[in-house]
Amino acid sequence: MAIKGEDCLEFYDGEISIKDSQGEDMTSFPSRDFRKNIGEASFEWTLARFPYFKPLGWPAGILRVNSLARINVCKELDTDEAKKAVNDLRNKWGHPLHNNLLSDYARLIELVYASEQTIQLLEDESITKENVRIPLTARAGKGAGSVEAPRGTLVHSYEVDKNARLSYVDIVVPTESNNAAINMAIKDVASQCINAGRIRQDLYQRVETTIRSFDPCISCAHHTIEIVRTDEKTNSEKDVLNRSPT
Repeated sequence: MAIKGEDCLEFYDGEISIKDSQGEDMTSFPSRDFRKNIGEASFEWTLARFPYFKPLGWPAGILRVNSLARINVCKELDTDEAKKAVNDLRNKWGHPLHNNLLSDYARLIELVYASEQTIQLLEDESITKENVRIPLTARAGKGAGSVEAPRGTLVHSYEVDKNARLSYVDIVVPTESNNAAINMAIKDVASQCINAGRIRQDLYQRVETTIRSFDPCISCAHHTIEIVRTDEKTNSEKDVLNRSPT
């Protein structure tokens, strides 16, 4: 799962796209429809949630997001050096790519792409325009957005009251989307290193390498914060910020 631009690598401007293990398009949807397409499994042994693609259900709809997912979702990169690099990667390892240890390789390609894009932006005279601020007035409403963070797709949605104060926040971080894939990868490594009660000496190193390939931020994977605001006149107002959806 990753944000998809016009067939090219995209970090923030496009719909969220999901492809199957063969690289075939399954669906694309705007950020506001995230909860319509993505469900969450929960278990007693952890507070972290486990997103999955609703049409496939759990566990068939388990997702993976990160730099490798972005490379798999896009058809090509439209800068010279990055295009060469991603073609070399695909020629050597195939397409779509499934070995998560290639994530750092994919990140390096993204850095090349971002550097080339930066040069293009700096050569664009419109970048120095001064009229870039949009006037806003306070009103109630809700909205959603998504961005490709280094770890993968980050989806965020908000509701505000008539004074434009936050009343609800829902954030799905990349590590949350990768939770199930991380657990499955660790289990696979452990099954290879533990046999009939005998543990291979490189178990710890291999498990650590596997986890690091996802670049997880476990502390971000689940959090619920309740903020109490006291109205100076009524002393009774209470807003809940970032409550977990059920």
